[in-house]
Amino acid sequence: MSSALTSAQTQQLYNHIEASEKVSISGLAGSSYAFLVAALFEQSTKHLLWVLEDKEEAAYMHNDLERLLPNHQVLFYPASYRRPYEIEEVDNANVMMRAEALKWCSHAKQPIVLVSYPDALFEQVLTRQELKKKTLELSIGMEVTIDFVNEVLFEYEFQRVDFVTQPGEFSVRGGILDIFSFDSEVPYRLEFFGDEIDRISMFDVISQLSTESCERVDVLANVEQKISKEQRQPFWSFLPKNTVFLHHGVLHISTVLDRMFEQATQVASAEGEVIEKTAPGALYCQGSRFEDEMSVRVQIDFSGQSKLPHHFQYSCNPQPAFAIVLKGREKGREGGRQPP
Repeated sequence: MSSALTSAQTQQLYNHIEASEKVSISGLAGSSYAFLVAALFEQSTKHLLWVLEDKEEAAYMHNDLERLLPNHQVLFYPASYRRPYEIEEVDNANVMMRAEALKWCSHAKQPIVLVSYPDALFEQVLTRQELKKKTLELSIGMEVTIDFVNEVLFEYEFQRVDFVTQPGEFSVRGGILDIFSFDSEVPYRLEFFGDEIDRISMFDVISQLSTESCERVDVLANVEQKISKEQRQPFWSFLPKNTVFLHHGVLHISTVLDRMFEQATQVASAEGEVIEKTAPGALYCQGSRFEDEMSVRVQIDFSGQSKLPHHFQYSCNPQPAFAIVLKGREKGREGGRQPP
């Protein structure tokens, strides 16, 4: 399979993508999608955003790409809420992954791969200007008081606790400030000498022992807080203009976005008299916005149904289901034949 996906045909496909042309592909199956995406990305100078049909499929392909691209940044971009406006059902792990993706998109000097699905694209994100307002930069030697950092963290909706265990928490013990940023997998420990940051390190929440020293850190607020009034934009607008979009059909994604937008509108209408909510159009994306974006973006369509200028046909057969193979072998034994 890998040799087929590194052929002259794939090189030609890569050339079209680098020339910012739209391409459709058919004939792939199973993990061959991930093999092709990995082969393209290893040569590419552009970010890739791969939108799968649902969360399960996106997680599966993200796992494949992490194995195929161990030396590259492969990020999973999930939805943060189970339902529109249901902020009490937020998943902090998902908020962290979304924040991490925004941070990488803002500062990455090398191409990255983002794997997502329509539900995640439904939620708009902060603009780059708003994201900067929600980021606190701290570095060794910086003159700042613990009280000032404490006030900023409260403004960022952080919760003060005795010991930090998850994103969005911080604790103060004498001249030591522990912060668990929303975009980090591990918390930071800042040690102060008077009003100056003397040492910064990452630490393990279980052992409380420092694991790695840092010169500087960025503390990011909860960028998925839907109650606030910051300016927002679709996630795809946050990405560089030359980002390559990979998808399995614009119509499918557009349909999912419209269905979720209708649900959000109904929720807002039902609860609007009880709870003041930001209008759905300021928080969520409709299908038409995605369709408009795809009309001008570089893309690879895996659906096999689009009529894009360039089409590539591969011949990758799906792997036989284990149950079918096993049944065939049992029949072979019954007929006196040895299984292969």
